[in-house]
Amino acid sequence: METESGVLAKSVKSVVEEAMKPLADEVEKLSQQIREKELVQCLLEESIAKGAIFEELVLAELQKWAKTCGAEISYVGDENRPGDILIKLTSNSVVGIDITIILEARNRESQRWGRTKISRHLETAMARYEANCAIFLSHSNRGLGKDIGDFGQGECQYGFWVTTHLDLMNIAIQFLILRQQLNSQKTFSSPIDSAAIKAQVERIELSLNNVTKINTLVTNMEKNTEGIRDSAKELRKEIRSSLERITQAISKSNPQA
Repeated sequence: METESGVLAKSVKSVVEEAMKPLADEVEKLSQQIREKELVQCLLEESIAKGAIFEELVLAELQKWAKTCGAEISYVGDENRPGDILIKLTSNSVVGIDITIILEARNRESQRWGRTKISRHLETAMARYEANCAIFLSHSNRGLGKDIGDFGQGECQYGFWVTTHLDLMNIAIQFLILRQQLNSQKTFSSPIDSAAIKAQVERIELSLNNVTKINTLVTNMEKNTEGIRDSAKELRKEIRSSLERITQAISKSNPQA
């Protein structure tokens, strides 16, 4: 037979457990929230580290390129704001014009950015750094929306912008320099074969569109991929050739540049 003290002990234990249950539930809930927060922080740190490595890669490539043309390259992406790398060329450089390009480098293939979002992002960056051109550079085309493909372009109140991936970074820079050079020629009414240059620009745009189509085929097809990639490489060569011809035409029309 259970003693009076035993009954009392059980009763007290039951009351205490009942009173402590809500507190225990809250502690468990809080612990779960802490674990989730730590997981999110870990994933965020991994994402930031991944992005930082890509920015360093882009910066290194730009610094190599800058040595060939006298460009000034500055890393400005130390704040959580649009714009990572600033590219400056002056009229005393080989391009003969003043141009400031703000570049945004992103390596987040799980987040595809479309034209509207990119345009707003770059416009903010251009305003902040007083740039007249901008580049949104994804690590690959998997970070760009379907409305972009491999190469997209646009214009805002501050100037021209393009969006592409790492493989086409140099072409993107040359394309923006070309657009600024053409604008400069129009401003000063310089003699220039506009019909020939327009034809080359159209050829570049057509080739870039074809690159996008070809890369789409590469993604969807498993056979004959090497031949398709070779075709894309040839188109890139055509783009570079057209850019060089336009640059030569501009230089001839403006010998003092």
